Amino acid sequence: MRPTMLAARSLRKASIPPTLLSDPTPGSLQPTRLAVHVNGAGSSCSAYLASGCRVYKIEISMDGVMLSKGKESLLIPDNAQVISSSVVDRCPHQSEIQSVAFAEGEGDNCLILGTVDSYGHLIVSRLDIVADGTLLSCLQHGVNRIDMMKTHPDDGVFSSAKKRTCCVAIYSPF
Repeated sequence: MRPTMLAARSLRKASIPPTLLSDPTPGSLQPTRLAVHVNGAGSSCSAYLASGCRVYKIEISMDGVMLSKGKESLLIPDNAQVISSSVVDRCPHQSEIQSVAFAEGEGDNCLILGTVDSYGHLIVSRLDIVADGTLLSCLQHGVNRIDMMKTHPDDGVFSSAKKRTCCVAIYSPF
């Protein structure tokens, strides 16, 4: 059986707005501190970048230009329009975040965001996706339940708790 090869369909390049992140930490631009989520329609994607104790979201347009190739089929990135950018206030780390990861959650409308800091604290956030493909903001909508999972290096136990002071928001109607 012949192995399946992946082929790029587009290649985008976007700049982090200096108003969002003017002074990144020296090691912030590492692949472990970046996670990308493409919305259902594929017209945009959200890049999540960790720098210091925070996670930043940059929404990038994926519409328009297809893949550009140069000499010897070298891929040439097209400049992408930054639609929006913001700070993700769901990950209250007290030390520098070392890794960011996304996974599909239960059903089609849930994402799991995981972050780990330099002390080994893990915070797992369950995020709902609203109809337009954006992540639900706990600041803009009523939140009935907030869950969190966090490791405690002191006792080595992985615990789960419901606290309003935590980072994870799951919106459920009334």
